[in-house]
Amino acid sequence: MIKKITIKNFRGIKELKDFELKNLTLLVGENGTSKTSILEAINFCLSPYFLSGRIKHTDFYQGEDVEIEIILELDENFKVFLPDGYTKQEVECNKVCLEVKKRDRAAPNKAFSDTVVVSHYVLPRREKDNEKGWDITRKSGNKFQFDERQLSFPLESEGLPKSFYFPKNREKQLYKGFNSSISSVFDDFNWRFNKETRKVESEESFTGERFTTQKNNFETSILEKIDEKSQEKTFNKLNTKLEKMGIPAVNFSFIGVEAPFDSAFLSQKLENLDLPISQLGSGVEMVVSLLFLETMAEISKENILILIDEPELHLHPNLQNSFIDHMISTFDKNQFLLSTHSPLFVKQTLNNESDKIQIHCLKKENEEVKILELENRILPYVSANEINFIAFGLATEEYHNELYNEIETNFWNDQNNDFKTLKQKGSYGSNDGRQIIFDNEFFSKQKHEPVDSPFKITSNKVTKHTYIRNKIHHSEENGGFPTIPELNESIKKLRTFLK
Repeated sequence: MIKKITIKNFRGIKELKDFELKNLTLLVGENGTSKTSILEAINFCLSPYFLSGRIKHTDFYQGEDVEIEIILELDENFKVFLPDGYTKQEVECNKVCLEVKKRDRAAPNKAFSDTVVVSHYVLPRREKDNEKGWDITRKSGNKFQFDERQLSFPLESEGLPKSFYFPKNREKQLYKGFNSSISSVFDDFNWRFNKETRKVESEESFTGERFTTQKNNFETSILEKIDEKSQEKTFNKLNTKLEKMGIPAVNFSFIGVEAPFDSAFLSQKLENLDLPISQLGSGVEMVVSLLFLETMAEISKENILILIDEPELHLHPNLQNSFIDHMISTFDKNQFLLSTHSPLFVKQTLNNESDKIQIHCLKKENEEVKILELENRILPYVSANEINFIAFGLATEEYHNELYNEIETNFWNDQNNDFKTLKQKGSYGSNDGRQIIFDNEFFSKQKHEPVDSPFKITSNKVTKHTYIRNKIHHSEENGGFPTIPELNESIKKLRTFLK
């Protein structure tokens, strides 16, 4: 599992140092706070493929000529195997590093050069043995020396997590193509199919119908469903022309003998119809993709990291809840990192108290990404309205009501708690003449104007917080609903009374 990450000079991130991850980590915050950049930085760093063609000049911080640096540190060691003649040397590592520089000049003897120079390698847990790198003592007693160059990707490893990234256009994950989630699975199935077919058909006792014969019969039966005129217009005419040019005839092939899974797709069976998963909605498609990956990881006993950008997209509330419950039930096996704008996701996650869950609230201040933990919640329960205020700065009437009611409840339940002069005896109000006073600023009930006397309570004078509360519940009598600036100011002050 990845324990922490450091990102420098990547997109909108100048420096994000020792950013901690747990089994389930949520990134929340407004647009432009680099949530997606964090996901993609991790995905780049764990990618087994060459990255020089995938990193663009726009990936550098503010387009400057600075070096991108991404470091992932794992909580447990993984193994890499370095070639050493006819044998291999095993090295215990715990970090993955990705460094990217802009190229100063074109590569020699190349008409077209990549715009960047990439260093992508792993690091042992221990410090270097000398300035040249690390040493391993062979059985013969002499030294095997290696440095970052030998530790560079691609390399053979064991225990290094595989990352699967679900961006907003995640429909590609269920289709065969470069680096899609399902491609490696289908490639493995093709290999197993060919291995088993060769084994069975080479056995002397094999008397059944060969797969090639079954395939040809199946394809012939499909073509027979097309009338002869249509075939005459297409393949017969085409093959006549090819024959004149000395080229062998062509025809349809529906299944590749060597790779039958290349044309495969996941579907649901509806009577006589195979309905592709893509037609069930992108939300369902993502859930199917995720569960499919988890299943394959369990079979192969591999560690996987699931990166999802806004998992709430196209998921209705009940399915969001089920999705969260599933992640929490499986995060001992797999690690999840999500970016989200959904208070429901955050609320349901917080309701599951666990030291394996982490929520980071991202803020952008002076072009720097800052981390504000949601631990500064002040209500005694998980409130989606409070999450919206902390994470997105969204001041709502519902959150104002929650804060106001919490102070009222605390005051009347404990009259000895003065909330630092929050209560005041007076002739107006119920409950033995007590009136809750939130500060020394009063407003007329009818007009948003300060009242001269801050302590004298009359039927026409209320605190500004009660004034806002009355506008929420009795807007017609109090000049309409409160404005966003009014709500924001009052909420900020109410929060200070409950800290």
